[in-house]
Amino acid sequence: MRIYAQNGGSLTRQERLDLATLLVKAGYVVSCGKVKVDGKATDYVEFHAKPQAATEAEGAEAEK
Repeated sequence: MRIYAQNGGSLTRQERLDLATLLVKAGYVVSCGKVKVDGKATDYVEFHAKPQAATEAEGAEAEK
C-alpha cells in the first residue's frame, strides 16, 4: 500500500521518515520513493506486511 500527500497538502521529508519509522516498529516492510503523477514528481511511503516466515524467525530469535 502506498501513502501519498493529498491534494493541497504535503508531507515534509522528516514527516515521511517518521511515518516510515513507525511502520517499521509496527512490523511492516517499508520503502520510500518518488513517482510521476500527472507530470509532477510525488513522494510516497509504501508498506507491506512482513512475510510469515520472517515473522516466525524473529519470534524464535527473541525467545533465546
